[in-house]
Amino acid sequence: MAETKFPKRRAFAMQKPRKTERTESPRRTERQRAADKRRREEARAMGGYAKGPKTPEKRMTALQPGQVRITGLIVDELTRALGVILKLDGPADVLMKLFFRSNPRLGMRDRGIIAEGIYYALRHLGTLSWAMHPVPPARAPRLVALATLARQHGIESLPPASIGREEGPLKNVLAADFSKAPPHIQAELPEWIYSLLESQYDDTKELYASMLEGAPLDLRVNLLKASREEVLQELAANGVEAYPTPFSPDGVRLPTKPGLTQWPIYKGRQGGRSGRGFPAHRPPAHPAPP
Repeated sequence: MAETKFPKRRAFAMQKPRKTERTESPRRTERQRAADKRRREEARAMGGYAKGPKTPEKRMTALQPGQVRITGLIVDELTRALGVILKLDGPADVLMKLFFRSNPRLGMRDRGIIAEGIYYALRHLGTLSWAMHPVPPARAPRLVALATLARQHGIESLPPASIGREEGPLKNVLAADFSKAPPHIQAELPEWIYSLLESQYDDTKELYASMLEGAPLDLRVNLLKASREEVLQELAANGVEAYPTPFSPDGVRLPTKPGLTQWPIYKGRQGGRSGRGFPAHRPPAHPAPP
């Protein structure tokens, strides 16, 4: 008897880009194009298309240094990703790769915010689960996404339209008093791992704190084109926080993850070759201490 083969199920459905008016513009007549041009010129002369007071979201207002603009697309896509990843049915990095491959609309900035949000939610799944009890986080991925972004960037960074009916539950989650939570919840660890660590080590507070921090970005300096000191000075001149690695003599450590791939220091000033500082084809060298 022949074996029945079932079709493979995708973890994430492919997101097709929506058609906009721009894609249909070649079909417009010359008269319609002329009318569009006249309306644009009139709106430009009046100071822009928007009239009256700004919307409550104030999407185009200038941000203060350090603030991050969270759009409705980021909230929606983080919700979609967490809806699958929080089920813990597979490795998070593999599921993230499938998620980003399923949505080509996301830009580099959106992908960075969503990726950091996913890892933050996984690192703080203990306190999120405790604050959301009795609702499991996998059953409410949108509330998890909103709470994660609010913890990372502040609730004021979230667009009110994306919060919607989750405003009450979100405020309850953010107002949770974790001093009343069990010790393993405060450490963001499963109880069995927490018990093992407590039995093996005397002082575990620093260990628990370090496990909640995001991994830094380590880069290797191409010493044939620049010294590590020169690269550190150029990064500092562009407002990027960077330090020398403690063990590798040609390494640079960045606590944050800025978009360096488009910088001249990374790409170089001659086409797409490796830049002065960071080769794109080799991993950073960071040997273990002796």
